[in-house]
Amino acid sequence: MRVMPARAQPQGHAPAQRSVRTKTYLPPVEGLVTNQAVAGQSTRSATVLDNFRVTSRTIKPRGGSNWRVGTPSAAALTALFEYTKAGSEAYFVATATTVSTFTDATADETVLTGAITGQTSGHYSTVENATSGGSYLTIVNGDDSAQIYDGTSWAAITAVSSPIAITGVTTADLIDVWLYRSRQFFIEAGTLSVWYLATNAVGGAATEFPMSSVFNRGGTLLFGSTLSSDSGAGLDDRCVFVTDQGEVAVYNGSDPSAAATWSLDGVYYIGKPLGPHAYAKVSGDLLIATEAGLITLSAAMRSDAAQLSASALSRPIEADWQAEGGGSSANWHVTVWSENNEIYVSPYPTPTPTPFCWVMNLSNGAWSRFTGWQITAINTLGKGLHFGGSSGRVFEGDIGGTDNGSSFVCLSALAFDEMDAPGAHKVVGGIRAFWTYVFPINPQHSMSADYITAWPAAPSVADAIVSGGGALWDVALWDVGLWADPGETVATDTLTKWQVVGRQGRAFSLQIQLTSGATYKLNTELVACDVAYTGGEVFA
Repeated sequence: MRVMPARAQPQGHAPAQRSVRTKTYLPPVEGLVTNQAVAGQSTRSATVLDNFRVTSRTIKPRGGSNWRVGTPSAAALTALFEYTKAGSEAYFVATATTVSTFTDATADETVLTGAITGQTSGHYSTVENATSGGSYLTIVNGDDSAQIYDGTSWAAITAVSSPIAITGVTTADLIDVWLYRSRQFFIEAGTLSVWYLATNAVGGAATEFPMSSVFNRGGTLLFGSTLSSDSGAGLDDRCVFVTDQGEVAVYNGSDPSAAATWSLDGVYYIGKPLGPHAYAKVSGDLLIATEAGLITLSAAMRSDAAQLSASALSRPIEADWQAEGGGSSANWHVTVWSENNEIYVSPYPTPTPTPFCWVMNLSNGAWSRFTGWQITAINTLGKGLHFGGSSGRVFEGDIGGTDNGSSFVCLSALAFDEMDAPGAHKVVGGIRAFWTYVFPINPQHSMSADYITAWPAAPSVADAIVSGGGALWDVALWDVGLWADPGETVATDTLTKWQVVGRQGRAFSLQIQLTSGATYKLNTELVACDVAYTGGEVFA
C-alpha cells in the first residue's frame, strides 16, 4: 500500500475564524399566525403574541383594566348595553336576574342595585329607536316580558301595558330585536317566525312574517341585522335573517306585507354561528363568528360555501379557532371597538385554564391575544371598552398599567428563522433591541432554538421615573419632579448595548417579554431587533 504524504499546512497562519453576521428583525406586523408550517413562516409574523396589539408599523403593549362597578350579589355578567340619547346617556349591566344602571359619574367599585329585578334570563338583545315621541331602548331575552327605557325609567311591555304595549305576540317569547328602515323587527324563540312593528313605532300591533319555507336546513332563527353598501343607514340597506344552522336570508325593501316593496335577494350558507352574540357590524358589513371562521357576509354572498374557511378573516389563526370548538351550545361574543379600530372575539363565556380574547386590527387584519380578561359579556360603553365575567364585576379595558392592581406579561415570539443559512448550525451571540418609549420599560429579549419554544422568567416592572429626567403624575413630588413632555420619545439604553444570548441550533425564534405593572399604561413601540450570530457548519 502506498501512503501519500499529507498536504502541507502553510506556516505562520492561524485557522480561519468564523465571521460574525447580523440580521435585523422588524416587528411582527402580520400578527399572530398559527395556520402555517412552523418552518418557513414569515418573520413578520408571530407564533405567540399575547397582550400586544398590532398596528400597521409595530406592536404595542395593551393597557390594563380597572374595576368600574359590581353587580348585585356579585352575580355573573350576561350583557352590557347603553342608552345614547344626548344628555341622558346611561350604561346597563345585566345578570340572570337583574339589570342595573350606571353612568360616567358613577364612582369606581360601586356595587349597583337592580333597576329591573326578578328576571329569569339575562341574555338580552337590545335596540335604541329615536321616534317623534322620544328615544326608547327596548330589550328582550326570550323568557321575560320585553322592557323599555325612556331615558329615566324602565317599564315592562305586554299586550296590556300602558302607555306602550305590543299585541299579536307574547313579548316574553322574543329573543332578538333590531332596527331596519325605521321598523323594529323581532325573532320569536324556537321558531322561524319574524315579527315587526309599524314604522317609527316602539309599540302597537306586531305582524308575523313566517320564514319556514325560506330555509332548506331547518333549525330556528338566531338573530337578525342589516347589511349596507356603506357605513350609514339608507335605501341601500337590506334586512338579514340568520338561523342556528348557518343559513342567511337577505331581503330588500321596506314593507314585508307588500310584495311590491319586499323581495328576497338570496339565501346563503355561512357555517353555523357560534351563538346569538357572535356577530358585529363593521362599515355596513356583517361579521359573523362561525364554525368555519370569522366570516364577512358580503364575502359569503360572493363565494362558494366550500371556500368560506379560506376567505375567513380568522384564517391566520384557523388552527386555534378550530381548537376552541363550537356547537349548538356556543356563546361566543364579537365586539367592535371603533375608536381603536379593533374587533374583539371572546370564544366562550368562562374560559379555562387561561381566559383570553382574540383581537384583530381592522386595518390590516392582524391578530393577537389579550390574556387575563375573563369575559362573559363585552361591549363598548361610551368610547371605552367594558367587559366582565363570573365575578360580577364590570371592568373598563385598556386603561392604566395593571389588571385591577395585578401585573401582566406581554409576550411575542417571532416565527422560527434559519437566518439565511438553511441546514447550517449557528450560534446566536447577542441581541440588540431598539424601542421608543415615553415612560420607562424593562424589556427582555431571548431566543428559542429548533422549533421548541421556551421562555425565561419574565422581567421585573420598570422603575416609575423616566430615565430622561421626566416624572409621572401622582407618583413624583410636586415642585420636585421634572415632568416629561407628553410627546417626548426616549430611546432605551439597549439602543447601543448588546444582550448576550449564547443559543445554538439550526433555526431560531426571537422572543420578547415586557411586564406591565405600573399605574400608567406603557407607551412604547418596538422598532427593530438586531441579532448577531456565527455559523455555517452543516451536520449530516
